[in-house]
Amino acid sequence: MKLERITDITISRTFWERICGVSGLIMKEIESVPKYYGYYGYSFRWGFPTMIAVPNPEEMQKQILELISKKVGREQTLKA
Repeated sequence: MKLERITDITISRTFWERICGVSGLIMKEIESVPKYYGYYGYSFRWGFPTMIAVPNPEEMQKQILELISKKVGREQTLKA
């Protein structure tokens, strides 16, 4: 998935993820439709690409969003 196509990053926590101190990050793309991603947690599901068992999800979300803003800003500077 290209960084510039990501529109939203959501933190998802199941009961067991909370117990273990980890979370999932769900990344939504521009004009994306949920796809079948197979086994996640305890069920097969349709959804968006997900990073599972992320130990510090808030920090990871922040870092990805910063990378996106830097990349988009750099591309806009080159176009100008």
